[in-house]
Amino acid sequence: MTASTATGNPNTMTENVYSDRNILEKYYVQPMEYFYHYRSYASEVAEKAKENVLLYKEQAQTYEVRKNSVIYNLYYGRSIFISLCLKRKRR
Repeated sequence: MTASTATGNPNTMTENVYSDRNILEKYYVQPMEYFYHYRSYASEVAEKAKENVLLYKEQAQTYEVRKNSVIYNLYYGRSIFISLCLKRKRR
């Protein structure tokens, strides 16, 4: 059994279940997954920058040491905080 591709379904946002699914995936699910994983992405960037600092110190490349130090400081401990504010109707 497959879902109908017919349009005009009043129980959907776009009048088509496939279009609803695509919109929710693109504008809700994917961004939320990105937000959820952002801390680990930032941590990976920070760790790589830290490794680069050690490498470039050994090679006496001051510019690269400073550049990667800045990257490390920008990304270490970084995360995205999502605040969901739901307003109640006042009576």
